[in-house]
Amino acid sequence: MKDKVLIVITGVLAGAGGLIVGALARQPEINKLQKQVELLQADISELENVVADQSSELAQMLLNYKALKIYQFSKRKEMKDSIQDQLICQYAAADYLSLLVDCVSCGKQMSTGEIQFYKAYGKMIEDDRIDDREMEALRPLICSTHGDEINRLKEPDLNAALERIKHLNSEGEKPKFKALFRG
Repeated sequence: MKDKVLIVITGVLAGAGGLIVGALARQPEINKLQKQVELLQADISELENVVADQSSELAQMLLNYKALKIYQFSKRKEMKDSIQDQLICQYAAADYLSLLVDCVSCGKQMSTGEIQFYKAYGKMIEDDRIDDREMEALRPLICSTHGDEINRLKEPDLNAALERIKHLNSEGEKPKFKALFRG
């Protein structure tokens, strides 16, 4: 039995010695792996900080983007209003010229609305400017007949009225139109 115990003790000591020698032989590899784990943990922390910074920056950029869209919407509205005011003036000029040509060439009698428009726009032409109050008075008159075109931002065709004036002028009607065009 002593032999068996001795064999068991020898086996245990040999196994323990093998484990110690194996562990000591692999210790540099284990140390290297531990350093890599530490580096990876440090990299993960750094990566988390970078992601947090990027998330914060992205949130700020999204906020700026939304603010810019609101600003752009506001600017687009201002631009559209300005364009529509210019179109109202162009349609008013086209209507005024057509009305004058019709009256001179055909002897057309003006309706009450046309007389109102003729007087109002004629005064604006004499003043050589259209102020806000006059624009507000002109807007419903022009929008009642050209509202769809103005909303679509479509320019009027002034060429037809100008061609009619050229035609009348070539027939010897020049004195009747001289007052319309200033130098």
